[in-house]
Amino acid sequence: MSRLFETLFGLDSLRFGEEGVQLGMSYDLPMWVWVPVIGLAIALALWSYWRLEGPTRGRVFLACARALTLILLALLAAGPRLVREHERTERDSVVVLLDRSASMTMPDGGEAGTRDVQLQQVASDPVWAQLAEQHDMLWLGFDAAAYALAEREPGQAGSLALGEPIGARTRLGGALEEALARLSGRPISGVVVVTDGRTSDPPGAGLLRELTAARVGVFPVPLGSERPLLDLALEAADAPTSAFVGDFVPVTARLVARGLAEGTPEARVVLMDALTGTELDARPIEPDEWREGVAEVRLAARPEQAGVSRWVVRIETETSDVLPTNNERAVEVELIDRPLRVVYFEGYPRWEYRYVKDLLVREESVRSSVMLLATDRRYIQEGDVGLSHVPRSSGEWSAFDVVVLGD
Repeated sequence: MSRLFETLFGLDSLRFGEEGVQLGMSYDLPMWVWVPVIGLAIALALWSYWRLEGPTRGRVFLACARALTLILLALLAAGPRLVREHERTERDSVVVLLDRSASMTMPDGGEAGTRDVQLQQVASDPVWAQLAEQHDMLWLGFDAAAYALAEREPGQAGSLALGEPIGARTRLGGALEEALARLSGRPISGVVVVTDGRTSDPPGAGLLRELTAARVGVFPVPLGSERPLLDLALEAADAPTSAFVGDFVPVTARLVARGLAEGTPEARVVLMDALTGTELDARPIEPDEWREGVAEVRLAARPEQAGVSRWVVRIETETSDVLPTNNERAVEVELIDRPLRVVYFEGYPRWEYRYVKDLLVREESVRSSVMLLATDRRYIQEGDVGLSHVPRSSGEWSAFDVVVLGD
């Protein structure tokens, strides 16, 4: 009989009697629906043969046959089918993002030392092995981009090959997007972010909506000190690219005090020759020079030798500084050993002309050319170097460092 059904219904992939194969319905109706359907089929069959003439046995037989036919049609309408159930359990994933930017070298991790040591302690916690028993673990490092972290000993906590934290940026938003892309179409239980909280790329509104729609929770593990620590930093050091030997060369230093709770830090700014270590200038920062944690200090040096000089601006402080590596900046100045070349044009011999002309002539570090343009077109010249005519081209004008135009 089963062979007959298999032939009639074309059962090739599933057969009666196979392990796990069961008869089911496309429309799985409850029993309280089938009882009135069967009763209605019997009642309809009996009623159809109730008033017909003929032997009673024959009418009863035909009524039963019709009732069975109606019940069979109802069963076929319910969609009988052979069912074999396949169960597959797919484990969800837990993503762990580890910050590998250079800010992890900050030594404010308490007893652990740096933030990176704190991170290594978190990564070696036995709780990850417990999570790995129920979830697939995806370990990613991130700084300017996210990348997979290899395990030296798979399945064992603390065996990650982290490398040194040298990233120049911390793009948290990009790291979260990379994690979702790597596990696209797979269930994610949650994302654990181990970081100091500083990021140049916070998650955008679109990414937050995507995480919310997928019901993916983000669990941050903060690193560093609970209280801000003082960090004096030399944000910028500006100096002219070129100067004359014997002149005072100004250097402007911009200082920033981060994590300053109250008061002003005591610090001294020093300008040194990088080659010899000679102190060229120094001055302390007065308390009233700080403006919202920022101070500008101007130093000056008077070099005596020509050539390219490399100077170093440095912050010296006895206050505890959490990151002393940002307390120094270098500047380069090309020193020129020749007089300053000045050309001065004036319309008529007014008092200001006499003053400026005498000033230029007396100054030993200046080589001047002074031309007085009279109304009768005669050129009266004074100064150290004479001019045959007013410069006409850019090449002739380039012979002077300073051009002064009078009235």
